[in-house]
Amino acid sequence: MSVTPPPGPARPPSSGRVVLLALLGLVLVVFCGLGTVGLVAAANDKPHAKNTAPSDNQASPALIPPTTPSSSPATTPATPEPTTTVQSTTTAQRTTTAQRTTTTQPKKTAQPKKTAPPKPKPKPTTQRPKPKPARTTPPAQAGVHPGAFCADHDGYGRTKTGKLMRCTTTASDSRYRWRAA
Repeated sequence: MSVTPPPGPARPPSSGRVVLLALLGLVLVVFCGLGTVGLVAAANDKPHAKNTAPSDNQASPALIPPTTPSSSPATTPATPEPTTTVQSTTTAQRTTTAQRTTTTQPKKTAQPKKTAPPKPKPKPTTQRPKPKPARTTPPAQAGVHPGAFCADHDGYGRTKTGKLMRCTTTASDSRYRWRAA
């Protein structure tokens, strides 16, 4: 008969895993504890009497379990013993778990208010002035001299006496001059 040796001791967990698990546990305890303290403090600050219409962002008093001063982590005396901290965190975890299960009821969604369509703007009672008709001829220059050279080819001008002149050429003169229109 052969006897098999008993299995050796299990490998101890690596120090990296221990540190990782410790940090994860610490983060979990801190967040759960702070959340519970915040909920308890918020529940104790608001009076539960005369709360007839709870709003959407406010928890109903019926959903929050009543707390006693002895079970509240905020009112427990601070002691240097680590066992007290462990007890308060487990209480906080239980309270958080209980609140999660009681607050899973569907939330009431507020129906959007129906607004009337915007009223059309009334037509103005005064009429706008009609725009001036566009000129068919360009504006005339003022102060032109008959027979003087001009640069505004085929343009119009007026003398100081008001006579209408045009800048043109003739068959015998190829230069542009002010001539009678």
